[in-house]
Amino acid sequence: MSKFVPYWGTRRERPCTCLGDVAELESRCLSSFDAAMPADYFYRKLPRKWWEWEYIAECAEVLNLLRPDATALGLGAGGEPLIFHFARKCGRVIATDLYSSDSAWNEARFKTTYQLLDSSPISFPRDHVEVRNADMRHTAAEAESVDFVWSCSSIEHVPTLQNLFQVFAEIDRILKLGGHAILTTEFCVSANPYLLPGVNAWNQEIFDAIQSALRGFEFIGPADLSFNSLHPGNAAHPRRYLPISSLPASSPHLSYYHRAGCLANPVGLSIIVPIAFVLRKISRAGVTNWEEVAIPGQLRTYSEGLAAYFDGRNKDAIDKLDEVYCTSDNDLQLRHLAFRFLIDAKARSDHMEQRDKFADTIEGFLQSTPDGPVQDADALDICAYLLGECGRIERALEIYKKCLASPSTSLDHVFELLGRYLALANEHSSKSASTELAASVIADLVQFGLTGSDLRKRVDLLSSKVGDNAIGDVMKHARQCIERSINAIAL
Repeated sequence: MSKFVPYWGTRRERPCTCLGDVAELESRCLSSFDAAMPADYFYRKLPRKWWEWEYIAECAEVLNLLRPDATALGLGAGGEPLIFHFARKCGRVIATDLYSSDSAWNEARFKTTYQLLDSSPISFPRDHVEVRNADMRHTAAEAESVDFVWSCSSIEHVPTLQNLFQVFAEIDRILKLGGHAILTTEFCVSANPYLLPGVNAWNQEIFDAIQSALRGFEFIGPADLSFNSLHPGNAAHPRRYLPISSLPASSPHLSYYHRAGCLANPVGLSIIVPIAFVLRKISRAGVTNWEEVAIPGQLRTYSEGLAAYFDGRNKDAIDKLDEVYCTSDNDLQLRHLAFRFLIDAKARSDHMEQRDKFADTIEGFLQSTPDGPVQDADALDICAYLLGECGRIERALEIYKKCLASPSTSLDHVFELLGRYLALANEHSSKSASTELAASVIADLVQFGLTGSDLRKRVDLLSSKVGDNAIGDVMKHARQCIERSINAIAL
């Protein structure tokens, strides 16, 4: 009889190019960053982010980059603890992000520099840190003045792939010769890339194109892009819910170690995980110009179509995005994203004047969407809105329901969709059915970790959009849903 051998995962030596793996956090060979952070630090319960921070910190340590004479610069650094950890080791740390009290990125919402520095979970020399409000593509750092750059899942926060190469060009400009960049970003384990602006998750083809385009750099260490799908912590986790490991539990030990479904995220029709790698600047050969990058044709056309869309060049956007939409039958995800911006560009260009024809175009796209709850809410959201504007109310409400059910719909997006859904339904005498659906969605979120204070804040925003009476009815039904669930568990 063969002996059962449990799978524990293998911790890879740093530096290397690899995909995230929660199993590596269960090793005892963690970095000084892990040792420095408080044992009860909340973010330890979020292993996706913790894995990335630990990877970056350990690589910096192994490569002897944490020196008193070193200058480190973080791209899209928010208030992450790496800023303060590096400040204890390096003479100068520059934290860059689009900092403001109303930033689109939660991690960058700081009113003042003092508020950011006060958020540190550890003591550090404050005079070692400079906080700079700066775009990743234009950091304002002096040329060849930085010893190492780090970024934790931020370089993808640009509109297009073309902009991503501008980020790499800025890294090349500010790094000293021999300097390093330790980076994590998003990678699709579902084969095709997911190129929504602000996400820009790579696949193997994009990784290869980037590797060849970084002419003045070398990747340090071996590359292993296999994914450990056996560990429960690496499973795809619906984005609307808090990770199980972050919730209060009767057994904190089990909550911490099992970490069910934390590392992978569903986005649209894709699954993304972190990819981490280390670059060393070995020459001043620079970064290949976008026009010469060996990127697959459809991805280039899509990226250039998006660039035209964001520049307000709607005709160019329509031509390029329509080409991608009509020729991407083998990539349903790319087809969805191309249509999302194509139909918006058409709406901006007065195509809605012929409402029935315009709505029929949307219906033609909707026929290609998959059955079941796995939907790309970012693509379908605008379809629902435009169908409503065209007078197809019932169809619009149906599409909003699909968006609300999708596991890739984030918590913020869920409440945004609820507001639109309730407003449209109440305006057109569908209040009873919409109240029940909205109540069930909210009850579901509460039972999966949505806190009372967060719920109250979000419900207040809903009230401002659809009225106190409508939200009062929704919350009354939501409480009834929760009570039924509690009673069922008790039985």
